[in-house]
Amino acid sequence: MIRKIKTITISLLALAAVFAGCSKSSPEAGEDAWVLDDSLPVPIKFGSSGKVMTKASVESLSNLDRFWTLGIDKDKTGVDWSADSPLVVLNAQEGFFGDAIGEGEGSYYSLQFGSREAPTKKYYPLESRYNYSFYGYYVGGEASIPASQSADLDFTDNVASVGSVTVGRIDYLWAEATATDIVIDEGEHAGTWKGFNARYARRAKEKGEYEAHLPDMSIKHVTTCLRFKAMAADEDAYNSFFDEPDPDNPAHADENAKIFVKKIVLEGVDTTARFVIADNLSENSQKGSLQPLGEEKGTVTVDGLSVIPTVDGVEIADGFFLIPGDMEGVVVKVYFRVSGEDQDQFYEVKNLKTVASVESFEKGKSYTFNVIFNSIEEISIKANLDEWDNSPEVSNWDPDDHLDED
Repeated sequence: MIRKIKTITISLLALAAVFAGCSKSSPEAGEDAWVLDDSLPVPIKFGSSGKVMTKASVESLSNLDRFWTLGIDKDKTGVDWSADSPLVVLNAQEGFFGDAIGEGEGSYYSLQFGSREAPTKKYYPLESRYNYSFYGYYVGGEASIPASQSADLDFTDNVASVGSVTVGRIDYLWAEATATDIVIDEGEHAGTWKGFNARYARRAKEKGEYEAHLPDMSIKHVTTCLRFKAMAADEDAYNSFFDEPDPDNPAHADENAKIFVKKIVLEGVDTTARFVIADNLSENSQKGSLQPLGEEKGTVTVDGLSVIPTVDGVEIADGFFLIPGDMEGVVVKVYFRVSGEDQDQFYEVKNLKTVASVESFEKGKSYTFNVIFNSIEEISIKANLDEWDNSPEVSNWDPDDHLDED
């Protein structure tokens, strides 16, 4: 079955439960009472959207659980990063996407904190000592992934990362939101205000620019995607893949096929990595990247297939999501079975970047390799590049209309 890439427009809106140490519940005199009352907690909310084109591990955000958020003051010096540090306002905070808001191209999805069964809210600390940045990330967890991976963060040398993740079949996602300064020219609060924190949100409200200064995250791909299609060179080649059809039913039937792609194997790839979520490096930052663990390479295999090449091409295995790079040493083997034979044959592809005519396989780009069957005996390969679209499309809404209080 051929499955097309889906373009998903999302709106990330973090909803809230009181931050540890806050003595008050949500404001009683209206949801915006916190603007003028410094004793009331300020809700953490996101007001942005992004486009994500993705495949396999993320099919629909309305079904996506286990999207995580980190909130941390990445620029504060003299304080070590740790799970219980005051630098951290959200430590691997679990979230999920709700149903689509709106219809058509203007629709988007909401991100809520907590689990689908028990949604929560989060508030900034009452004291605005820290200027938080926010990071969102996805490490798998849908039914299509055999086992959900841990999203817990390690804090070492001012780097926050998921210590070990499996690479090969999961489309890792990442997002960052940093604050732009608010400048107030006159009045009691004249000056330049930095965020994100409770004071920053109040100044944004007072200036009438609250929506414009909500954390703005655009989800991006961490991996490069390699896809493989089984394709017949032309109609004559396609017809040669079948026994003579029944004259009364000339359409080719799968049971009459003489060739099937049975397995695809990628050898020499990095299969485990550290997922870097945030760091405070101004140069050589690794945030939003997968860093290989060790020098030993591994193998990614998808078997149990029964794919018949077609003129338009049939995707063999829904894509491989790998660490970007030159793919030197990576070997692809496409195994196929010809009817009447006892064992599989395979077609081997080396020098992927030569085939794709690129110097390196880039983050956020998808490369499709067409394995072309000219006949049962003759096979070749060609490649083309598909862009994943991550361009932002801002859209705001009131999350309190969609979530019950704690």
